[in-house]
Amino acid sequence: METESEKYLTFFLDQNEYAIPVDYVREIIGMIDKTWVPRMPDYVIGLINLRGKVISLMDLRIRFQMTSKEYSPRTCIIVVEVIGEDGRKMMGLIVDSVSEVIQIEESEKEPSSNCGVGLEHDFIESVGNLKGKVILMLQMERVLNIEIMDFHEVEQKV
Repeated sequence: METESEKYLTFFLDQNEYAIPVDYVREIIGMIDKTWVPRMPDYVIGLINLRGKVISLMDLRIRFQMTSKEYSPRTCIIVVEVIGEDGRKMMGLIVDSVSEVIQIEESEKEPSSNCGVGLEHDFIESVGNLKGKVILMLQMERVLNIEIMDFHEVEQKV
């Protein structure tokens, strides 16, 4: 009997492990220089030029209201792509470190609403229970806030 499973890229913010479907991931790069943009949400920390394409850069620690910390040599940017109403949009997500690509069976997932009172699950799609580890599986459209992604196209035209 075949079970349904998906591949996820896992990464860390502090000691917490998160996962996003690999279908969203375009590449992983080290930290590069950014250009600050005024009047953006605090978690959108600027723009980067990735081989001629300007993309927004979001610090997930700030987005998740975690304590900020200095970037380390393990800090990296996960470049993701989503399909919105206006087509494909790319964004860079700053994370503490990238872990690995894993396969998670449907039977190893629980809806975030089943995980207790008080769990902030706006960004959490489900919770993976994999070999005794809890992995928070993100709902990418909510994390990225597609409306925020539109600002860099305006900046490119100016």
